[in-house]
Amino acid sequence: MRSKQELEQDIRQQRSAVLLINMLSRRGRHLGVRAQKMLEGKGFTFSQVHMVTNRKQLAEATEQALAAHPALLIVGSGDGTVSHIAARLAYQDTVLGLLPFGTTNNFARNLGIPPGLAAVNVIATGKVADVDLGQAGDRYFANVVGIGLSAEVAAQVSPDLKRMLGRTAYVLTGLQRLLKHQPFAADLEMDGEKVRIHTHQVVIANGAFHGGTLIGHDVSIDDSELAAFWLGDSRRSGFIRDVALFMLARGRRSGHRNFRSAASVLVATEPELPIEVDGELRGTTPVLISVAPEALKIMVPPSFEDD
Repeated sequence: MRSKQELEQDIRQQRSAVLLINMLSRRGRHLGVRAQKMLEGKGFTFSQVHMVTNRKQLAEATEQALAAHPALLIVGSGDGTVSHIAARLAYQDTVLGLLPFGTTNNFARNLGIPPGLAAVNVIATGKVADVDLGQAGDRYFANVVGIGLSAEVAAQVSPDLKRMLGRTAYVLTGLQRLLKHQPFAADLEMDGEKVRIHTHQVVIANGAFHGGTLIGHDVSIDDSELAAFWLGDSRRSGFIRDVALFMLARGRRSGHRNFRSAASVLVATEPELPIEVDGELRGTTPVLISVAPEALKIMVPPSFEDD
């Protein structure tokens, strides 16, 4: 496997890539073709170009793109598709070039990659970094694992509503589901510390952003730790209070009453509950969530601190 320095040199010299644009993402349909032209203007050529317009085509295009084993795979999409492709690229010899065309773009925020077409310059002039992914059971993920209300929202939120309203779609769906949502007991074991809580929501994040909002001041996508936090207690009022504070971007620090940093988190709940991994339902509790250190090679701005 080549080093990130060797891959960066290859990308700079060859300017060859595979391009995959999810036209179903919030801004993909408007920016996809323009992004291709801008990249070509920067000297890139493409062995494959996929402008995806339906979910079946997205799966097929992803397989074709990965089968080519390119030095650089440029993906224009939201967090869901990016997480799926990032998981497939874990510990592989391909660099991800990210065009954030989604609703919240949490993964891009963690890396300092600007949304939309401004990200073209990062791909053209940036550097290759190796950053952490998370791992839930045997599945890699880019952003978050959620247990509780968010799993219900993931199952219910409308793709059309996401495209129209962005982050507000999650808020409206969450408020609707909260009216009937029941609190649950959760046992968390985090690097040897054991905590039992009653809550409506547990989140385990790889990085400093969730829902487009800052999680914590001392959290990084490249620190070999996960951010674990829970929102409220068994009361709906407590949940609403913590969500409001969270959305005001009052980031916490590790050791706060409902916030921890850990390399691994074992979650068990009563009753067993579905888990959502970057917006998709993936199994049930109990689940062991851990860090996959330096698993993904990705183009980042020159200013990004790559540990």
